[in-house]
Amino acid sequence: MQVDGTPYKNLDSVSSLKAALVIIDKSVLGAEQVTGIILSVEAGGLTLAPDADVVCNIATDQLIVALTDDAEILTVAITNNSALVAPGGVLEAGQTVGMNGTCEVTGYQTDNVVIVDDQRV
Repeated sequence: MQVDGTPYKNLDSVSSLKAALVIIDKSVLGAEQVTGIILSVEAGGLTLAPDADVVCNIATDQLIVALTDDAEILTVAITNNSALVAPGGVLEAGQTVGMNGTCEVTGYQTDNVVIVDDQRV
C-alpha cells in the first residue's frame, strides 16, 4: 500500500496524515481488489455487499471475507477540504470499505481493509 500526503500534528499531539492519494498494490499474484458495503461483522471476518457483480469469477451479491490474523485496518476520512488517513478503525455494518485479497478455495481472504468515511456535505 502506498499513501502520498502530508504529516500533520494537531495541538493535542495527535499525529495523522493528510492524504491526497492512497494506492493499494494489486500486483500480488492472484490478488483481487474488492469494494463494497459491510453487511455484518463476525469473528475473524465480515460479510460484504460487493460493488462488483462477480468476485473471484463467481457471481455474488454477498461475499464472505476472511481476515487474516495480522489484518491491518486503515480509515480514510474524506471531508470537503482534505482526506485524512489514520491507522486502525472498527469494522461495522454499513461502512464502505475497500480491500485487496486473494481468492482461496475457502473463499475471499485479505490482510488489509480500508474504511472510507466520507464526511463531505
